[in-house]
Amino acid sequence: MSATCLSPACSERAPTSVPLVPGRSRAEPGLLRGLIGGIVHEMRLRRAARMLEAMPDHLLADIGVARGDIPHAIRNGRAWRNGGR
Repeated sequence: MSATCLSPACSERAPTSVPLVPGRSRAEPGLLRGLIGGIVHEMRLRRAARMLEAMPDHLLADIGVARGDIPHAIRNGRAWRNGGR
């Protein structure tokens, strides 16, 4: 015959999973959403850079972007010239 423990400590179960973040039982939904959003954003920036790099110089000049300014234009927008229009 087995002894039955009526103490609340006996009814507690050990955690079945290891927390992803110390001190938390599971990852927050915003953490995953932010990570995926950052990856999607980076993919869009790289696609835009490839599109601009494929353009001939005269088309880049028409939109006001020099070939050497493509990485900056993609990340920060086009740098205005002639008095910061």
